[in-house]
Amino acid sequence: PKISFLSFRPLNFQPTQKTLTNISCRKQNKRENLSDDEMLAVELRLGIKKMSSQMVSREGALKKSREILFIEVCNFTGMKSEDLKNKWHKINEDERWGLVLGFVAEWSNHFHPSYVKSVMEMVDEYLGDNIEFPDNPVSISSDGFFYLLEEIDGVF
Repeated sequence: PKISFLSFRPLNFQPTQKTLTNISCRKQNKRENLSDDEMLAVELRLGIKKMSSQMVSREGALKKSREILFIEVCNFTGMKSEDLKNKWHKINEDERWGLVLGFVAEWSNHFHPSYVKSVMEMVDEYLGDNIEFPDNPVSISSDGFFYLLEEIDGVF
């Protein structure tokens, strides 16, 4: 049996009345009692709090990185932290470079990126930030050391 398209009833289209939709170019405040300026101030405050919190986290991670690095430099030299601190302040810059170059050469296979300048700056910063040092720095195994670095790296 053939299907005839003529057997269908024609559809009767009637135009529907369109409703107008207002689209605001301004962000709608969820709290109607706040003006745009007040809402902007609230958003700015929240943004500043978030950035401040992130900066505190980063600074904490950097401080921990410096501490771990200093402990490893102490282990490399075989010196206690207080002894290395005293020696660090007494030796000239060329001797510091030599010490740090030796450390980086030994750790370069694991501690990447190992920039001599960065290591030297971190030791300087650590020694500048801390007045008291433990008598015997805690030794961190290389596996634990790199695990901590990965954890700290996750903060950034």
